[in-house]
Amino acid sequence: LLNRSTLGATDAVLFLSGPLGRGWSASLLGGGHSQTRQDVDGDGWADVAAYMRGVVRPRLFWDGGDGRSAFVTAGLTHENREGGTMDGATLPGTGESYVEALDTRRYDVGATAQAIWKERYVVTARGALAWQRHTHAFGATRERDAHDTAFAELAVRGASGRHTWVAGAAYERDHYTPRDVPRFAYRYDVPGLFLQDDIDLAPWLSVSASGRVDQHSEYGTFV
Repeated sequence: LLNRSTLGATDAVLFLSGPLGRGWSASLLGGGHSQTRQDVDGDGWADVAAYMRGVVRPRLFWDGGDGRSAFVTAGLTHENREGGTMDGATLPGTGESYVEALDTRRYDVGATAQAIWKERYVVTARGALAWQRHTHAFGATRERDAHDTAFAELAVRGASGRHTWVAGAAYERDHYTPRDVPRFAYRYDVPGLFLQDDIDLAPWLSVSASGRVDQHSEYGTFV
């Protein structure tokens, strides 16, 4: 895919996919994107910020053909974005040029898997990690931060008579580290347990009951 807009945006995107053999397959998405600064109303301020961005996302699939399967993906995004006053323009109040900019670096990985246990139960696992780094510029002021998140879940699903149930455990983490304004830093860890039961009362009627307990590292227990 190639794209060009009248506002100065350019996009080039490539997608590939295909089998690898023995139940394996893969895909790859890659993109390059750019934008020039645009002052639509002619007041010396960029109404559309300039940016350069690159994106890569490979994915890997596996199907065992017997209820077992797996999926893994990873991603990388690099972007430099700049707005503010146009070249040669200044702010009316200060007579100086002013830059607003944001550089982003993001990396992530995620996976899911499923298997049959004792020919009766379906076991699923999934997880994801993401790392994001920012560098903000507000004129001469620079603010840098790091934002990391994580998620994991393990669940078992089964059926007995009229009951179809799911039980499992999960964990979430949210970690924010602002290097230049450290008073806003935080880290939250949240493990949890959950249970759900779907009950068939009649061919046309079923009811569901569920419960979950989460232990938040900052705000306590939620039920």
